[in-house]
Amino acid sequence: MAADLPGDRNSAEMMAECAEDLATHGHTADALEWFSRIVEGGEPELGPHAALRIAGLLVDDDLEAAQAALRYAADNGTGDVAEIAADNLSILAEHEVPTRTEPATLEEVVGRTAIARVLLLSAEGDAGAVAEVLQQAAECPVPDIAAAAAFELGNLLEDNGDLAGAQTAYRQAAELRRPRVSGQAAINLGLVLSKQMDVRGAHAAYSLAVEVGDPDDVAKGNGLLEQLAALGDLDEVHARAQQLDLTDPDLVGGSAVAAGEQYLGDGDLQSALRAFEKAMDTGHPVHAPEGAAWVAAAFYQVEGMHGAEAAIGRLAEIGRADLTPRAWFMFGCRLVNGGNFKDGEKAWKRPVGDARAAAECGRQVVRGKTAKAEAAFEEVLTVTPDLAGHLGGMTLQVGDLHTGSRAKATYELALRFGERSELPWLIEEARASLTR
Repeated sequence: MAADLPGDRNSAEMMAECAEDLATHGHTADALEWFSRIVEGGEPELGPHAALRIAGLLVDDDLEAAQAALRYAADNGTGDVAEIAADNLSILAEHEVPTRTEPATLEEVVGRTAIARVLLLSAEGDAGAVAEVLQQAAECPVPDIAAAAAFELGNLLEDNGDLAGAQTAYRQAAELRRPRVSGQAAINLGLVLSKQMDVRGAHAAYSLAVEVGDPDDVAKGNGLLEQLAALGDLDEVHARAQQLDLTDPDLVGGSAVAAGEQYLGDGDLQSALRAFEKAMDTGHPVHAPEGAAWVAAAFYQVEGMHGAEAAIGRLAEIGRADLTPRAWFMFGCRLVNGGNFKDGEKAWKRPVGDARAAAECGRQVVRGKTAKAEAAFEEVLTVTPDLAGHLGGMTLQVGDLHTGSRAKATYELALRFGERSELPWLIEEARASLTR
């Protein structure tokens, strides 16, 4: 009932009492919601006081939101509230923190508080509440806040598989043309549209990213536009794309892996991990373990083999334990490609399923045992021919890590792998390596 009377003094007092109790018991996100409602209600005395309390709760977690709340309290409060808020701003300035001087509206305080609540609710794992708060914040009349909320909402919806909802949210964030997020939102919009085979829409989104984004977004947008241009006439490509089966695991998985690799190249690890997770979810016999291997490589950087094991173990969690041997094989290839032969061989000891021959072939390549490697490769062609390309690419990388006769012998081995597996790209690259 109190929340239905936002501007009423008695209602505001009831909400303030509730908020203080929540804050005392450590329920910060809920306390912020009630204090925010008081500010939004516009009660002339308790509103600024609630803003001051918001600042106190957020000063260690979101200084920008805290400063907006302090500015509002200092400019609109009276007596002790205004004085304390002004003093806190002065203290920040004394500590060489850039201090806000421009006024803050109650709408901004409410919006920034909502964004701060999202971080707290995310830490609590309350995805439903996060989505609800982001949807509310996306309606904020302050463009910077609305764009930031819409962008985060798009990320959340995309992670949950709601591409239509993500598209709407990204479009809103992009069209608000805010320097901080609109460029990245436009790029994400283009990638979502690409997944839906809307090539023309993706082209328009990437063009918008170039127009409104920061220098990094402009570079990414131009790179993606160049990739589209390389496909040929836009209308023809769009027409062909519309005929594709968007439920095909090969298409979805391959596209997800390619997108993840693109994100990694751009330094966007979180988006890359989301893409690789999507590849895993397809259950495709090549792309799903590829996605798992990439995630394992990322986790390995932080937690070593335990991290890799957790990443690859997710295949079992989604009912595809049969693909874990392939993921271990591909993860081993990732390590070897980076020059980590020791742990690469450790990873290759794990496969016990259909990737056993591929792992054995990899071990012999690394050890320079070409005859044994070729014998194992013959078994690969019989049992798992779809892994031949991974072995060929890894063999080329091993050659690059050596010099002289060892490098030449490895490139020659890669060439024979290419000829036996009839992979033109491998034959071409091996020959090019031999002539360098």
